[in-house]
Amino acid sequence: RDLVRWSIEPASGGKSTLKYRTTSSWHTYKGMTWSGSAQFEGATMELVMPATDRVYRTALRASKGDTVNVLSLENYTRGVVAREVPSSWHAETLKAQSVAARTYGARSMGSSRHYDICDTTSCQVYGGAGAETSATDKAVAATDGKILTYKGKPALAQFSSSSGGYSSPGSEPYLKAVSDPWDDWSGNANHDWKKSVSASTIQSKYRSIGTLKSLRVTQRNGYGAWDGRVLKLELKGSKGTKTISGNDARWAFGLRSN
Repeated sequence: RDLVRWSIEPASGGKSTLKYRTTSSWHTYKGMTWSGSAQFEGATMELVMPATDRVYRTALRASKGDTVNVLSLENYTRGVVAREVPSSWHAETLKAQSVAARTYGARSMGSSRHYDICDTTSCQVYGGAGAETSATDKAVAATDGKILTYKGKPALAQFSSSSGGYSSPGSEPYLKAVSDPWDDWSGNANHDWKKSVSASTIQSKYRSIGTLKSLRVTQRNGYGAWDGRVLKLELKGSKGTKTISGNDARWAFGLRSN
C-alpha cells in the first residue's frame, strides 16, 4: 500500500492519535495514542488545510488544538518578508524589512502560550516556505541575525502600510510621531480615503444614546492634517451622550484608522 499522508488527530479522553492514509483510507498507526503535544519533523513538510495546502520548514507541532510551525528565527523571517512587502522592491528596502520582521519575531519569543507568534496581520503575515523568494532570501541572508534593540532588548518594530502623512506616537519612547511626506504617492491607496457610516449603524453600536442627533470630535493628537488623529469623539443622542475613543470608532464603524 502506498502511504500518502500522516495526521495527528484528537482522541477520546483528551488524548491524540497518530494516523496514516494509504491510497484508499486512514489507519491508526500501531494503536498509538498519547497525552500532550507531538510533532512531525523534516526539511520541508506540506500541511493540508481545507482551503489550500502550504509548505513549512523544520517541524509541525499539534498542540492544544492548534498546528504550530516550530523553526529557527532566520527561517521564520524568510517566510515573512515577501508577505509584508513586494519582493520586487529595492534590495535595501527588503533588507530593512528583514531586520524589522526579525526584530518583531525576536520580541515575541518566550511567550507563556504554546506558540510565540501568530501568522496573520494581528502579528506579522507569515506564509512558511511557500512564501520565500530568491530576492527576499538574499535580503534575509545579508542581514543574518541582525535586530533592532533598545536598552539591550528587541525593539517594538511595528509597521503599517501607510502613515497617512504623519506617524502616530507609540507605546515606547523611540516610537515618536514624525512627518512622513513620502506617504503621499500615486501607488498608496491608503493615504487618502473615505468611509460612509449611517446613523443607524452608530445607533446599533451604542444603543444607550437612542436616536443619534450629532457627532463631534472633541480631542485630536495634534500631529498632521486636521490636527491629527481622533482621540475622543462625542455621540449625542435622544437618550444621552456618550464619549468614545478614536480607536473605538475605528473598530465599531469599520474605518481604516482613527
